[in-house]
Amino acid sequence: MSTALSVIDRLIVKAASQNASDVHISSGQSVSFRINGELSEVEGSPNSDRQLHAWLEEVLDSSALEELEEQGDIDFAHTVDDKVRIRVSAFL
Repeated sequence: MSTALSVIDRLIVKAASQNASDVHISSGQSVSFRINGELSEVEGSPNSDRQLHAWLEEVLDSSALEELEEQGDIDFAHTVDDKVRIRVSAFL
């Protein structure tokens, strides 16, 4: 079993290091962190639908992925190594 962190895990760790409360990921836009109530862009390139799906498939179960497909967005809290927990908002 691999111990490598998923893309979402790495984003959570980075967000926590910047005292962010939320991670926002959206198809066609750069990743943003909510820091002190303000959204701050942190990734340089827009994310495709395909890339976003791949990232989320690493951390969401099938019912959450189905909800994402049906509603076009999903909010969830994600924990890394039982230490860091941050809210994630994902939009297709």
